[in-house]
Amino acid sequence: MHVAAMDPGYLAPEDVTTEDLKKEMEIARVQLLEEGKPEKIIDNILKGKERKFYEESCLVKQVYVRAENKETVEQFAGDITVKGFSRFKVGDGIEKKVEDFAAEVAAQING
Repeated sequence: MHVAAMDPGYLAPEDVTTEDLKKEMEIARVQLLEEGKPEKIIDNILKGKERKFYEESCLVKQVYVRAENKETVEQFAGDITVKGFSRFKVGDGIEKKVEDFAAEVAAQING
């Protein structure tokens, strides 16, 4: 139920690719610069943003959706080790037929 509701992208922080993390941190850096934050404090802010990214994107670091006391999935599971998960979304894997509307109209006109 938690995976369906919270849509984690990764199981744990170790599973986040360096490329994905680098991309997220670059986006955050640009946003901070646009907000006018001084260069010297941006690195400290980015450390917090990285932690927040893990909390939002990694299943074991997310706050468990049914926990009443803000426990993470990792804390809620206790001695259980989460090895993986699968999430299916309506429409995943369905290929949508791409049609050229102008060509379809032209074909109907030409008979």
